[in-house]
Amino acid sequence: MINSKAKGNDWERKSARILSLILSDGKKTDLFWRTASSGALATVTKKYDTQMGDIQSVNKGFKLKYHVECKSLSKISIFPMSKKLKDILDKLSEKERPFILMLKITNKGEFLIMRWADFQENVRELGDLNDKWKATIHRYMVFDISKIKKEGKK
Repeated sequence: MINSKAKGNDWERKSARILSLILSDGKKTDLFWRTASSGALATVTKKYDTQMGDIQSVNKGFKLKYHVECKSLSKISIFPMSKKLKDILDKLSEKERPFILMLKITNKGEFLIMRWADFQENVRELGDLNDKWKATIHRYMVFDISKIKKEGKK
């Protein structure tokens, strides 16, 4: 039996390492980590405006301007976009802050999804993504991040 909580926690840790690699040009794996209570503290209390989503910066010199949500799911599709994925993206789009969805689809791959407009504004900051496979669905950019190195450069 698969423990879905452990599966989600593992994906959040891996997502933090992947985002660190992307935003450090492959040099660091520790710029980001899971937020306290994996985002629930900010969601439930609505007091902690510095904490949003599942991942936050742990490096004082690097501030993340994205709300990062991590989902590890099965039985959904990107092409064509399943209703469940569309609902997740629509809910994230309601927030005023730019977002990144780190999505793991069981037996299909790992993806980073963000709004097209947010990608256009931050294309230089997201440099390592520019070389990865990407596609556009509706108003979102989709990057296949399954092959991003799991460790930083030595």
